[in-house]
Amino acid sequence: MAKNCINHANAPAITMCTQCHKPICQSCTMVTPKGRFCSSECSILHKEITTKLGDVRGGKKGGGALKVIFVILVIVAAAFLVHFAAHGKPADHILKKVDVIGRFIDKTP
Repeated sequence: MAKNCINHANAPAITMCTQCHKPICQSCTMVTPKGRFCSSECSILHKEITTKLGDVRGGKKGGGALKVIFVILVIVAAAFLVHFAAHGKPADHILKKVDVIGRFIDKTP
């Protein structure tokens, strides 16, 4: 790292603050389980932000909506497969009973 510490002009920076990304030297570095910070304010701010947004890197929250969308897509795909299989040759009358799509499409007046 070629930069110097933001607090000590003559000290070379060894890392950057996890929150504000400012260069800091060894004596200014505050090490926590969540990262290295230049001050307790940055450490607290980082903790508040990750708590509110959910720690994406930890995988604690999120992904629920994608799972629901995936399940819906699988159900729709299965319904279309049943529909196409029920109207193939030879048509299986058991599949026609469970053909949900065919019930709506095949309405003849």
